Amino acid sequence: MEPRPCVVFDFDGTLADSVDGIVGAVSDTLSRYGYPRPAPAEIVDHMGRGLTALYGWAASLGAEKDMESMIADTRKRYSEIWRDHTRIFPGIPELLIALRARGAVLGVLSNKGHESTVKVANDLFPAGTFDAIHGIAEGWPGKPNPEGLLRLLDAVGSAPNRALMVGDMSVDVRVGRAAGVRTVGVAWGFQGAAAFAADPPDEMVAVPKDILGSFDAILNG
Repeated sequence: MEPRPCVVFDFDGTLADSVDGIVGAVSDTLSRYGYPRPAPAEIVDHMGRGLTALYGWAASLGAEKDMESMIADTRKRYSEIWRDHTRIFPGIPELLIALRARGAVLGVLSNKGHESTVKVANDLFPAGTFDAIHGIAEGWPGKPNPEGLLRLLDAVGSAPNRALMVGDMSVDVRVGRAAGVRTVGVAWGFQGAAAFAADPPDEMVAVPKDILGSFDAILNG
């Protein structure tokens, strides 16, 4: 059987504008532990590789001894506030419907914790929108390790040469490239096109509907 065509999306900054909720949860946690609140732009600069990596940076603020408990507290705080600070980017619902109509299977691959990724995606989008949703979990490495992306593609019956990896940060380009998957960078993400200065994607898109052309290329390739 021929592999199914698939589009795998990063979540935060790609499908949903969630920066205020993430920055708020991190800032609140640092403050609660007595550390200074960095400027929001500083936190954004260190997003995309998961909370462990983010607090690895925060360790330079003196937070290393509290890192484990801070990560747990940040996840709890995020679960309390995300709904008021998250919205789907304009054009994304229409894009997903159009991709489905073209025969795509859809996945989400995030560096957020798995439980949070599943909950937020399923709460924001209609049931059945995505065929597979995965975040970081024990035994499931985060991006840019390609193992998670390859396992997700295998689970939905796809393959690297029949897939796109769509994201708003260079880590999404790196994971796609490592897995042999064509990459699409979105210009509406947390850091804009500047996020890809060191790792240019195969394609950049300015608006969600432009991804349809990228999908058609793998569909007909």
